[in-house]
Amino acid sequence: MIGVFRTGRWTSLVVTALALVLCLSTWFSATSVAPTLVSTLNLQEADEIWLTNAVQAGFVFGALLSSFLSISDAFNVSRVMSVGAFFAALTNLLLIAAIDPWHAIAARFLTGCALAFVYPPDCISVLALVDASTGVVVLQNSHVQVHQYWTNQAQRASELFDGFQQRGPPIHS
Repeated sequence: MIGVFRTGRWTSLVVTALALVLCLSTWFSATSVAPTLVSTLNLQEADEIWLTNAVQAGFVFGALLSSFLSISDAFNVSRVMSVGAFFAALTNLLLIAAIDPWHAIAARFLTGCALAFVYPPDCISVLALVDASTGVVVLQNSHVQVHQYWTNQAQRASELFDGFQQRGPPIHS
């Protein structure tokens, strides 16, 4: 385990995790300034709900876009995450310039889109940094483990079903 510290894995892991937490703070930042946004932009209750949901909708849209275009595979993951973090911060700053509710909602949507280029690749890079020698469980070759699990479950269900057919349903008196 000491060898892990010498290779700098833990340092990379801590820096990556800290960067992720800082980037994801843009997700929740509008909550802290919501009272100011409500008074400044004359937000209605529905507008506040849209502000919250716009980040999630943007994240889904950005994740689908990233997935369909294979952006994390086509470009350096560190650069994708850096650009995503930069745009998350930039679009979060657009809240200051918002002059009506729809500008604020659009800024939140774009923040979610940008975060979709940070969070999924970051999770993958964290998994790449950690291995079984650190004592942390990692789902390396997880598809094999999942396949084995479901194969075992199917076999158990088949055995139960065969036993049920041979004996018939249980009779409760």
